[in-house]
Amino acid sequence: MSWLHLFVHATRMGDAELSLDEAGTWGVARRSLGTLVTLPTAFHSQPPLYYFILHGLIGISSQQWFLRGFSWLCFLITLQFVLFYLDELNLFARLFLCLLLIYADISHYLATAVRPYGLATLCTLVSTVLLTRLLREPTRRRAIAYALWALAMLYSMAFAVAVLLVHGMVAAATVTAALPRFGLRDALRRHRALLLAMTCVVIAYLPYLFMAIHYQYKPNPAHTLDLVRNPHTYENALTEQFQLPVPMMLGLFALCVFAVAGELRGRNFVVLLWPLLVFGQIAFVFFFIVGRSPIGAQPKYMMPAFLAVCMLAALGFQQLLPRTERAVWHCVPVLLGALVWSRYGDFHTYMHTRAPLGQFEILHGAMAQQPGKKLIFFDIGYEGQFLEHVIRDDANVDLGIMRGPAWATGGDNHLDPKYIIDTVDKAAPTTRCFFYYLQHPNGPYATAFVPTMQRLGYTELPALPRIHGHRVPGFCRN
Repeated sequence: MSWLHLFVHATRMGDAELSLDEAGTWGVARRSLGTLVTLPTAFHSQPPLYYFILHGLIGISSQQWFLRGFSWLCFLITLQFVLFYLDELNLFARLFLCLLLIYADISHYLATAVRPYGLATLCTLVSTVLLTRLLREPTRRRAIAYALWALAMLYSMAFAVAVLLVHGMVAAATVTAALPRFGLRDALRRHRALLLAMTCVVIAYLPYLFMAIHYQYKPNPAHTLDLVRNPHTYENALTEQFQLPVPMMLGLFALCVFAVAGELRGRNFVVLLWPLLVFGQIAFVFFFIVGRSPIGAQPKYMMPAFLAVCMLAALGFQQLLPRTERAVWHCVPVLLGALVWSRYGDFHTYMHTRAPLGQFEILHGAMAQQPGKKLIFFDIGYEGQFLEHVIRDDANVDLGIMRGPAWATGGDNHLDPKYIIDTVDKAAPTTRCFFYYLQHPNGPYATAFVPTMQRLGYTELPALPRIHGHRVPGFCRN
């Protein structure tokens, strides 16, 4: 399974330039530790745990493969947890669950992105499994383990708050169900460890919750309840996460129904936690994000629902094949070997092929042809985050991206002519060349940048390569 995970998800992990979100995450994580308490929430709406970890990793290396390698490692640990510690499933069902996790479409993003979702995947699965064990047998040790993993989950991903709500609902329902049988006092005593763990988690989560409300909350102008009530919302969200053919998705849903029905027949009501997590997570994301964000409800926000479906499908698979014949285990190594071998060729080719240059690496190389200090402006400031990662070790290149507070820490979405003029005048004594990543030819470039270059005696350079279709004019002085 580890080799399969390596060949499936590590291929081309170090090739591509960081995406905008990845570059922004790297840019935030490289700030001072004190800044990281609040900046991830103000900039990305995310809790700070992943950014603290990434800050430490940046001190070792900022290569793409190394930064993405932490998410890959978290996903590997998730697979190892399933294989060696998920006692709720037999080994054959665990193998089935691992294959679902590896081959689902969303898994490549979870396992490779320089974003907190790989860490959140691990923490969400472990904390939810620990909660099911705590519900069945409330002990102090299990309560402490659950509280620690739940806090790690909540401080890894913003939308993990929906998971906490589902956990709390199930915990409250468990205590309520015990009242007729044990009475109030005995029920509270029996579930004291559970209640204390939930209380501690909620209290410890409040600092981030208050930060998120302070920096990011705004009223939602959209009416999203219709989306929450629409069954196709849930079907489409899960289909987008798995990207499996329709017959396979129907089989997956059938296994989930089979799991719930079988567990309820055995009076294992804790199984209801998993479907509640599916519907609760998707409903919360669509209710909260649609209308508030232009990017809408992304599959990564609903990662806990993906994990819950995988877990339910594995439970259904276990009930479908409760006992595995010895002959099947003779075939399993052959199957796994064939799967690994089918992916080995691509990985081998990747490891022995020179990585192609990214667009901003090409831009950096073209700028480096000019000696001396250089400064480049970006019409849309936060797009400078791409180049900021590429030039991280080049002290001769600076960015003009009009940094601001909170989200605009990565650069405002426009350049002010006064900012351009002031920045050029201040940098001109020590800067030989100025460049401009051009989005709007008739904007500040024409009204402020070019006249300032002419006023200071800078000469326009021959055209640089277009980057993602955009011109990058440059001016230098002898």
